[in-house]
Amino acid sequence: MNALKEFLEGIVSDKASSRTVVGITALINLVGSLILIYGLINKPFYETVLQIRIVHVLITSVVLILLLKIKDGWNSYLGAISYLILYTPIFFTGWYNHVAIVEAQILSKPYGGFPVVFMMLAVLVPYSYLLNSILLALFSIETVIIWYAMDLGSKPFIAGNGEPFYIVVFAFVCFCLLFLRFRIDTKVHKLMEQKARSEFVENLARTFLSMRDRNNTPLQSLLILSSSLKNDKPMTQEQIDAFKRSVMTLISSNKNLVRYETKIQWGKRDLMTDSEIETWLSKIEDEVEKDKK
Repeated sequence: MNALKEFLEGIVSDKASSRTVVGITALINLVGSLILIYGLINKPFYETVLQIRIVHVLITSVVLILLLKIKDGWNSYLGAISYLILYTPIFFTGWYNHVAIVEAQILSKPYGGFPVVFMMLAVLVPYSYLLNSILLALFSIETVIIWYAMDLGSKPFIAGNGEPFYIVVFAFVCFCLLFLRFRIDTKVHKLMEQKARSEFVENLARTFLSMRDRNNTPLQSLLILSSSLKNDKPMTQEQIDAFKRSVMTLISSNKNLVRYETKIQWGKRDLMTDSEIETWLSKIEDEVEKDKK
């Protein structure tokens, strides 16, 4: 149930990905419509279909022009709107294409372009998986309505054995592919987050180790100077300068840490005690040993 909820709520937030998907969809629609328009010329019984396809070409061209014009301002919502605009004419062409076939009694196989539409909806996701699922469902319902409303099963010139069962099963398979694509995208996204978090932790560890090395020399100097003071030996000017440099180095390191104290949301948790620090260091050591194995 959680996977289904994530699927229905899943949104493609990557602007570049959304823009690319819309561009590919528009190009496929444009090329496909132009090829089909060429095949419909001089066929009067396809006049309505021809007109709709010409409108589809014009709409697709406008979407492509806007796609080229809008770059920085593109977002996933524009991707969803463009996607709907590109697919809306297909509902009408699918219907009127079968109307023309029935009226002209042309020997034909139904649902010629629907499998391509289903595959595109299964692969190309510009905004949300829910949007593609709804479009898949609507096109599937349209195929069933076309079959029974036009009584295609009783038409001898319709070569549609097993329909509309086959086309509905094909749509369901495409929906499964869409869901599989969602699962893969989710896992890839989580892996990328884990990689980014791992790199952040690695850089953080390098930072603290570098600060430790930086503070190591001043601390050693302070230990030596404290031994001299303990033995009541007067400090030379060189030792005093070394003492000042050591203190300034420690102050500088502290400033580097203090400036982030108010910027990071620590919550209500207290700072770690010595025992907690030891526990976490032990866990880190265990994880490192596991990675080595």
